[in-house]
Amino acid sequence: MKRRNGLTWREKERARTRKQILTAARKVFSSKGLHEASLSLIASEAGMGKATLYSYFANKADLVSAVLEDAVEQHLRSVRRAISSEPDVRSMIRIIAVEHLKQFAKHRYFLRMFDAEDMFRSREMRRKIRGLMMRNYSRHTKMLEETFALAAEKGLIVKADPGKVAHVFLAVLHAVSLYWHIRGVKPAPEQEGRMICDVLFDGLGRA
Repeated sequence: MKRRNGLTWREKERARTRKQILTAARKVFSSKGLHEASLSLIASEAGMGKATLYSYFANKADLVSAVLEDAVEQHLRSVRRAISSEPDVRSMIRIIAVEHLKQFAKHRYFLRMFDAEDMFRSREMRRKIRGLMMRNYSRHTKMLEETFALAAEKGLIVKADPGKVAHVFLAVLHAVSLYWHIRGVKPAPEQEGRMICDVLFDGLGRA
């Protein structure tokens, strides 16, 4: 079969259908939560039969993993694109913080999906999601480690283990997104990302 842009027509159709399923899954996970979001509901939202969905994803654990992986890939591409032409290290760190919070604001279903009772009810779900979380957390921290190492080299922050600083920074960002979820407040990624960076660079003692 003739290829265009490196893909056959059939491969393009499969990619389009897969994207359609992921979009539907995000919507259903957001409205129903993980436990109540059945594959039948997701197939209906996607406008296809359940058998078609099963030809792409063997079970809910596979689908949840794919939804999260897709969101993380989009996020990392967005951040790398945003910082690629930014020469100022402080600005790079602010961009990372704001983009990370924007990701949680845009995909608030993450927090519903990560409800402990739902997410870890199934052994297969635990195995897949923990593996995914470890892989992607490492990718996030690696990008931050490199940025914080550069900031320390330029004297913008104290010389500390960039790996530990990256973990603390991510923990603060996650805590802010959790605060939005618990308090039910409207996310403000730009404002709160900048506030976190101001505290990082200037401390809490500034008048």
